[in-house]
Amino acid sequence: AKKKKLDPLSFLTEEILMTNSSAKMAELIAKEIYNIRESKNALLRGQADNTPQDGVQLKLMLDNLNEQEEALLTLFVGTEEKEEKTYLICIVPEKEWENKIVFRFSKKLGMVAADNLAGEPIYMTLKDLQLITAPPETKGKGVEGVAYNVPGRAEITITKNKEILFKSEFPITQFGVVEYLAPTLFNGKTTIKVLFNTTTGGLTKVDKENAK
Repeated sequence: AKKKKLDPLSFLTEEILMTNSSAKMAELIAKEIYNIRESKNALLRGQADNTPQDGVQLKLMLDNLNEQEEALLTLFVGTEEKEEKTYLICIVPEKEWENKIVFRFSKKLGMVAADNLAGEPIYMTLKDLQLITAPPETKGKGVEGVAYNVPGRAEITITKNKEILFKSEFPITQFGVVEYLAPTLFNGKTTIKVLFNTTTGGLTKVDKENAK
């Protein structure tokens, strides 16, 4: 859940609000922050007049003081807000490549296109791990059966200024081969259910049921 943004003005005392001098106001706010910290220390040491015996109540009081301190500090240091966004980039891995610019990142504009020089380049290296061996070609014979993909595997590395941001392996259909389910599987004597991976075209599962 998004943390509720506190209004620092709601924690200002009457004396602070009545001050016309910004310098005096800053001095009084700094003093208020100091008093809050003193109150927290007194609670933690058990020296406060209103120190609760219950641990839950003590935590609530400390949390409240922490909120006040945090809110008042923003009047001096400002605030920082973070927002997560998801972007989709379409890449067709027809072959291996090294340090290809897939997009750029700008501190002011965020994520921008690969050809937008307003941002720093983000590179991708795609390496075929060559774990799949191509089946021998059958000359003069037509291939029969249901075709399916056997994806290869590739190592994908994403870098920025030589710093590795991401590195992992993924199945890549283009680096694999096409194979076929034997026609004898579909002879009518049994019911065959074949499941394919909709992303890679690979074979996920083959179920066989005896015909009634």
